[in-house]
Amino acid sequence: MPNGKNGYRTGNGFWEIEIENHNFWMRNELLRGHYEHKFQYQNDNFELTEYNYVESDGHGRIYFENFDLLTGIRKTKTESYPDDKILEQDQEIIKLESLPNLADFYPGEQQLY
Repeated sequence: MPNGKNGYRTGNGFWEIEIENHNFWMRNELLRGHYEHKFQYQNDNFELTEYNYVESDGHGRIYFENFDLLTGIRKTKTESYPDDKILEQDQEIIKLESLPNLADFYPGEQQLY
C-alpha cells in the first residue's frame, strides 16, 4: 500500500480504481487530500499519462499539482483557502524519455509522480 508522497503515511492509502473513457485511474487518499494517476492503453501497455495531487496543510494552504506526462507540462499552485488567494503558481516542462508502465508502477515511488 502506498505511504503517500515522500514516504510519509498521511492518509488511508488506496482509494479506488476506475475505468472511464478508455482510461484507467488509480486514486489514493491522503489525510487532507488525494492523488491520482491516469493510465492509457497505448504501445501494448498501460502507460502513465497524467498525475494529479491536491493536499491541504490544515493551516489555510492547499497545494495543487498537475503533471501531463504526454506534453511534459507540470503545473503547481499554492492557495490560501481562507481568502481564496493564489500564493504561488509555477509551470515547467519536464520531458521523460519514456512513459512509466503500469506493470512496473508503484504509487508515490517517484518524486514527480
